[in-house]
Amino acid sequence: METHRNVHLMVDQLIKKYALHEPHLGPTKVLRALEADERMAALQEKDPTITIPSRATIASRLKLYRAQQDRSYAWNRGRAGPDEVRIVDAVKPSVAERTGKEPEITTAEAKMLVRLHSMAERLPTLGVWYLAREYAARQLRRVSAEDLDGLLKLQPGRDGEDALAYRDAINAGRVGDHE
Repeated sequence: METHRNVHLMVDQLIKKYALHEPHLGPTKVLRALEADERMAALQEKDPTITIPSRATIASRLKLYRAQQDRSYAWNRGRAGPDEVRIVDAVKPSVAERTGKEPEITTAEAKMLVRLHSMAERLPTLGVWYLAREYAARQLRRVSAEDLDGLLKLQPGRDGEDALAYRDAINAGRVGDHE
């Protein structure tokens, strides 16, 4: 059977499926999912030499497949306008402080940061960051963002009752209405 960088082709295809269809899963969770995956067990039963790759290998494959999926690629400050540079530069330190590493931002995420920055001025920087990433990911997967639109309609950050109002709007079926 074919291999790709010492990863069996069929195993690599499973990793690709997780990368594209489960974007919230990191390498450790994909490793655990592969260990529990019936397809993986069937492959190993047919050929005992087929192994699950290391966490590091899975991480590099996830990064590769997710980057290929996002055709906007990595954000480049040299190609960005001044507002975009200012907003991305303002967000990066907060994200790095929270996550412990410099964030990798795609062009689509940067554009969404600019859009959301003016729409959700009262949200904390990390809130805008997470919303921008989620919007960009959903656009990429062509998945509805009506719930996020509903959250923004409630003008988050204006007072302490936002979470309660948002939950009530979801329960009442008002989230996602485009009035």
